Amino acid sequence: SRPDGVVSCDCKYKIFIESKIFLDAFNSVHGKKQLEANKKLSSPNDAQWVVYITPDERKPQELEAASEIIWINWQKIVENSEVMKHQII
Repeated sequence: SRPDGVVSCDCKYKIFIESKIFLDAFNSVHGKKQLEANKKLSSPNDAQWVVYITPDERKPQELEAASEIIWINWQKIVENSEVMKHQII
């Protein structure tokens, strides 16, 4: 299992991005296995984080239990990108 993307800067930090387009992505065996694999990538002490982006309105329970995982939903990203777009223009 590989995250959808990685952001890094001069090897000082890594942010792994895992994006989901369906609600309740963790109900499948694949989703659960993927989360367990991605948890191993997250190591705040080594400046490595995993960010899950999902369409869920609330943070999924599986991510609530995974304190090492950062979560945001697509709606917040869209809202923030609209705000940023207007600030840049």
